[in-house]
Amino acid sequence: MPHLVGNLMIILLVGPLLEEKYGHKKLLGMILITAISTALLNALLFSNSLVGGSGIAFMLILLGSFSNIRTKEIPLTFIIIAFLFIGSEIISSLKTDQISQFSHLAGGLVGAGYGFIFPAGK
Repeated sequence: MPHLVGNLMIILLVGPLLEEKYGHKKLLGMILITAISTALLNALLFSNSLVGGSGIAFMLILLGSFSNIRTKEIPLTFIIIAFLFIGSEIISSLKTDQISQFSHLAGGLVGAGYGFIFPAGK
C-alpha cells in the first residue's frame, strides 16, 4: 500500500505541471500508451501481474526533466535523474519484493522517449 500511495503522490505532484506543458489530450495519450505498453511487455516477458501506477509515475518523472528544454541538448537534470533512477532500480531488483522494477524502467524509458520526441508546448 505505501508503494501505491507513493506512486499516486508522484502522479498528482508532477502530472498537473506536465499537463500544463503538453496539454491534457497529449498527456492522456502518453499515459495510456505507457500503461498499455508496460502491461503488454510485462505479460510477454514475465509471469507476475502488475498493480499500480509505477510505470506512469516514472514516465512523468523523466518526462518532467525535459519540460524546460529549449535546444536540442540533453538536459543535465535528465542525466542525473536517469542515473539515480536506473541505479536505484537495478539495486532494488536484487531484493525479493512485490514491486515490478521492470515497470519502473519501462515507464521511465517511455517518458524519456516522449521527452525527446515531443518538445513541451508544441
